[in-house]
Amino acid sequence: MSDSYSYNSDSLFGIASPTDEVNITYEVDNMEGANDRTDVVLTCIARGNPEPVMVWYDTNDTEIAKSSGCNSSKFIVTMEVSDGDEVYGYEVTSYLTIKKVDSQVDYRVYVCNSSSGIGKEDKLEIILHGTRLPDMPRKVKITNRTAESLTVVWSGVFNGGEVQSFRVSYLKTSKEVFTDQTGGRTTSTATGLDKYTEYETRVYASNIIGENNKYASIKGYTLPSPTTTPPSGNTGIIVGAVVGGVILIAIVISLATYLVRMPPEDQKGGKKTTGGAEGRRQRASGGLP
Repeated sequence: MSDSYSYNSDSLFGIASPTDEVNITYEVDNMEGANDRTDVVLTCIARGNPEPVMVWYDTNDTEIAKSSGCNSSKFIVTMEVSDGDEVYGYEVTSYLTIKKVDSQVDYRVYVCNSSSGIGKEDKLEIILHGTRLPDMPRKVKITNRTAESLTVVWSGVFNGGEVQSFRVSYLKTSKEVFTDQTGGRTTSTATGLDKYTEYETRVYASNIIGENNKYASIKGYTLPSPTTTPPSGNTGIIVGAVVGGVILIAIVISLATYLVRMPPEDQKGGKKTTGGAEGRRQRASGGLP
């Protein structure tokens, strides 16, 4: 049980005085299971300022024990202050141990009463009964996904009075494709899944008694496969090489054309034969042999 007290500032230096309003919330399970002849511990947590005082009662409003301490053959009460100070308040935990549970007598409602010491109080009722199947998990959600995997988390609820474990089933079009036994962990990751495919995830709870056939579920898609883009630097080098090759080929072709058009060398005199109109004029004037 958690007590939250609100205050208003009374001066510039932050001297606080309690208001008439007290907001109290409960953050623990209100059920506990135990077998005959076993011991069981009920837990009550309170937060407040001044330091909360807790007292345990039965359903007839008969005081069982105070948080200041009790030790008998049937009940043991212990208390601890786990956190806090005079400024932000205190967190106090009270434990009620019921020894050698008798199902005919001890299966009933136990009440933890928390008082602030300033006239404000509230209570939490805890039901003690026999062990049973655990409750269906809740608050399952997807926390991470890739093209080939899904990760889910969930919250366990009442464990039925026994240590519980979880089984996670991943289904594609109603066919189970991946199973994960997580023990007491409340998270699971399925790998080797198909990209951009919808899967249904079911979470089951079990204990020594058996598995609850009711399950928490969620549906979600894996991611599409990421596209691969060639690095821009390599593309530039390849294009540059191709362009350079074209230029080189063009130069070689031009050089070959030039060489073909060059006049052949005179084999007899070791001179080049002059062709064209100039050669004909030289022969006509006797300038050439």
